[in-house]
Amino acid sequence: MKFFKLIISSVLLTSVVVTSACTSHIPPEIKLAPENAPGVAEVRKQAENYLSRTVRWGGAIIETDNREQASRLTVIALPLSDEGKPQNSDHSPGRFIAIIDDFLEPQLYSQNRHITVTGKILKTETQKVGEYLYEYPVVQVDHYY
Repeated sequence: MKFFKLIISSVLLTSVVVTSACTSHIPPEIKLAPENAPGVAEVRKQAENYLSRTVRWGGAIIETDNREQASRLTVIALPLSDEGKPQNSDHSPGRFIAIIDDFLEPQLYSQNRHITVTGKILKTETQKVGEYLYEYPVVQVDHYY
């Protein structure tokens, strides 16, 4: 009987450890979407209406550009899960630039890596994508994951 109880206890302990290891450690600032936050497409159309608004956007990194005081990530936006994780999709609402006041290692924050940011809309910037002039919303990042 003691042996049976030991086996049951071991199985339960193992299942608790495995379940804990699989639990997501997404920060609450990323997990919780701000209320009434505009999407990338909305901001691209009417940026002046959304300046200083808090957003939670995510997607796949296109480029990491480290400047003297900050890193600039160019990101293709993707739909987010309820927890804020970017989901693979054949549709994107657009691109955005994320400004992070820190050095980000470009080998780690490389092309196609998924990232989610929260922060405030600063402005828009026009840059070329090929020959096309593209209006990028720019986010000053408070939190990223």
